[in-house]
Amino acid sequence: MKRFRDELETEGGKAKIQKVEKLAKIAERLGGTTAALALAWCLKNPNVSTVITGASKPEQVTMNVKV
Repeated sequence: MKRFRDELETEGGKAKIQKVEKLAKIAERLGGTTAALALAWCLKNPNVSTVITGASKPEQVTMNVKV
């Protein structure tokens, strides 16, 4: 976990965080979550043939299906 935290503190890691923050704003504007935005992107991308979702709670499955 420390290695992951250390990676996020690098210049590249900070750039990734900024991208995620921008995507979160887009998702919020569309009335969804970043997870839903990611699933929607996968489903609309012609280069993606299969989307496997992960969920640890029943509510997450329900949210994934709404995409």
